[in-house]
Amino acid sequence: MEKLLLVKKKIVNYATTNVLFLSFVLTSLLNGMLVRHFSVGGIFSYSPIMADLVFILVVGSFGYFITPKHQFKYYIAMSIFLTAICAVNSIYYNNYMTYASLSMIATSSQLSDIADAVITEVFELKDLLYLIGPIVLIVVNMSLKKHNYYTKVETIENGKVRALSTMIAAIISLGLFMITITGTDLSRLGKQWNREYVVMKFGIYIYQVNDVVSSISSSLAPLFGYDEAMKEFREFYANKEDTTKTNKYTNIFKGKNLLVIHAESIQNFLLNKTINGKEVTPNLNRLASEGIYASNFYAQESIGTSSDTEFTFNTSLMPATNGTVFVSYFDRDYVTIPKLLKEQGYYSFSMHANKAAFWNRKTVHKSFGYDHFYAYTDAYKINKEDIIGLGLNDKSFFKQSVPYIKEISDTYQNCKEQLLYRDINGYKYCTTLDHFINRGHSARMCHSLNPYSIDNINNFAELNNIESRCIDTKYINSKTRMSFMCGCGKIFYTTKNNFLSLHKIKCDNCTGYNNNLTYQDVKNNLKKVGFILDIKEENFTGITKCDLFCHDIEGYKYKIKYDSVMRGRIPDRFNSGNPFTIDNINHFLKSTNTPFKCISDKYINSIRPLEFICKRCNEHVFRAWRDINKNDNHN
Repeated sequence: MEKLLLVKKKIVNYATTNVLFLSFVLTSLLNGMLVRHFSVGGIFSYSPIMADLVFILVVGSFGYFITPKHQFKYYIAMSIFLTAICAVNSIYYNNYMTYASLSMIATSSQLSDIADAVITEVFELKDLLYLIGPIVLIVVNMSLKKHNYYTKVETIENGKVRALSTMIAAIISLGLFMITITGTDLSRLGKQWNREYVVMKFGIYIYQVNDVVSSISSSLAPLFGYDEAMKEFREFYANKEDTTKTNKYTNIFKGKNLLVIHAESIQNFLLNKTINGKEVTPNLNRLASEGIYASNFYAQESIGTSSDTEFTFNTSLMPATNGTVFVSYFDRDYVTIPKLLKEQGYYSFSMHANKAAFWNRKTVHKSFGYDHFYAYTDAYKINKEDIIGLGLNDKSFFKQSVPYIKEISDTYQNCKEQLLYRDINGYKYCTTLDHFINRGHSARMCHSLNPYSIDNINNFAELNNIESRCIDTKYINSKTRMSFMCGCGKIFYTTKNNFLSLHKIKCDNCTGYNNNLTYQDVKNNLKKVGFILDIKEENFTGITKCDLFCHDIEGYKYKIKYDSVMRGRIPDRFNSGNPFTIDNINHFLKSTNTPFKCISDKYINSIRPLEFICKRCNEHVFRAWRDINKNDNHN
């Protein structure tokens, strides 16, 4: 009896000298329970309560390292922080039927534009209940101050001992929690694909901590070893042979509709399988026999399972080895099938029988380029008898999807056909109806895909009273030299850009530039404007028939057009059009005593990273040219 009285006395003494801490623990625990109650249910479930308790005890223990009279500042700050976590997740769940994620912050920039709607449509009065934590702490603090509580406690409290005791309590609680957790639970915590399940097993606080760690780790991972990875990547593709081949299947489906059915958890032993005389997969059997059936197939998914196969199908890339692509790398710009099909005039859409937030599909499918995503309650009628596991059964899903597909087919059936039209100036264009409807008049006057490019060049000449005409039969690109017949009957060569900019619209005789200039004439004339000709006389075939290579008085090299230089146009030292840009970069680095040497093969632009080797330490680094050029310290 005396022992029971002693225990009771210790409990009462602990409770009366730790009022603020216990208030923080109980209110934070209550908020975690409210989040589940207003979202997935299970307010009194054992596992999430214990998980929340472990987290709260760990956070609360640090308050004991602060003197009692200042502990309120710590606990009120932590209470507000945890309250915000609960409130944000509760409001987010009401709107999106899933919990908030740090990785999704980048997708919420539009929130400022709909602030009024958030207050009127998303926020509910019940969300004010989460304020119980800070309010209770404020009231308790006022009462404790009135009774001179902090002064009394300060004389008997040993902060380090109580912090250690609280951590021991947290460890014991963790043990009681872990006995309820299975390997599957831990796996789902790591994958984070089913957020509702994670909250139901691990509570809202551990879910949020795990989400922050997952989001940050995927963002930080590319920062480590970037230079080495980039070097390996560049070397691989520099040495990679083009293995593109054509065969009897090439382009056989060009211009056709593409309908992809992604069936999870199905294997090919089911094909042609019969049970009691009935085929298990009669439709798949028919498709396989009438079309092309690839039986030697290996599904290369990682822990992202179905979302990984969606990623691989859409991008032709392997999924991530750690984490899931749809959650950790959703914000990358991928080349995808929907985007490529859109360039061909296709309308693309995706459908799924589960919630759009699962595997972050709602965000990812949009970034992949799908015009619309039909998912669960957003597009389908949900009856209890039609639900199996996580979503609609296949029969109901396909039955409700067919009307959407028919409507899309009727609406966009002609959008892939070529549309030929002419503008008010007589220029002709070729595009698809879908491209024209969605992007307006954005087709190019001269393009390799526009069969009227030569006609448009000659129409330009006619509109501008130019006697010369293009006599080529095929347009390649704006930098390819084309054949023109001058009004005098002579042939000359220039690019589309030079012709349309009126830079070169006549032959050399008619413009006053004599193509019969001798090698010595050209050399002397270039020297007068600061350039030294680098080609040998035996390689000189005229100023319009061969490339002219030269360097300036500072040693920088160029590929020039004679008439352009003679008219005072100074070529760029560092430009993608100058084949000597890498040489010029190294010449600049040497002349400025910069301890780097560029070893890249090609220069694209000033912001694209180039590979440099440091002469001091032989380290390979990848930096943009503009960063090297403006770096005064040259570190």
